[in-house]
Formats: sequence, structure tokens, C-alpha cells
Amino acid sequence: MPTACFLVTAAVMYHDPVPTQEISGRAMTSFDDMKLEVGTRLQMTLKRGVQPLIYYTALIGYVSGEYLLMKIPLENGLSVPILAGERVALRVFPG
Repeated sequence: MPTACFLVTAAVMYHDPVPTQEISGRAMTSFDDMKLEVGTRLQMTLKRGVQPLIYYTALIGYVSGEYLLMKIPLENGLSVPILAGERVALRVFPG
């Protein structure tokens, strides 16, 4: 299963591309077609400042086209704040 990347706005909604849509010359699969399971590892990238901030978390669940739930990533034992309206890139690491 290929690695997938989705943009999330403040961890409230996600982008579910049409299966035949191409981004950067690569065909994308739909979110539902990946059949992700609870606990799937996710890489979350926040676009703050010059360097992107990268965290790892896990999928809790989702309802197609409505919302995605994930564990809040931790840094030094504290939850990482995600601001309302902030753009977040999620990458899925199946396996």
C-alpha cells in the first residue's frame, strides 16, 4: 500500500481526493480505499516558521467526508497545540 498524504485543517476535516485525481504527476487513491484501521501510524507535519514540525501519532477513527480523529501527539510529555484553522499534512504509514 502506498504512502498517502492528506491536508487537514485544524484536525477537523480532511481532503478526500477523487481516485483518478493526480497531484504532482502521481495518481491519488481515495481515503476510503485505503481501508485504514484504528491504530494506524500517522506522521503529522505542522507548517510553522521556516522548519516544518514533524510529530507521530495514531488514527482513532473517521467518518468519510466528515471528520478524522487521531491521538494528540506529545512533545516532552505535553500535548502539541494545534491552532484552529491551522494547515496540517498527514502521511499514512501502512504496515
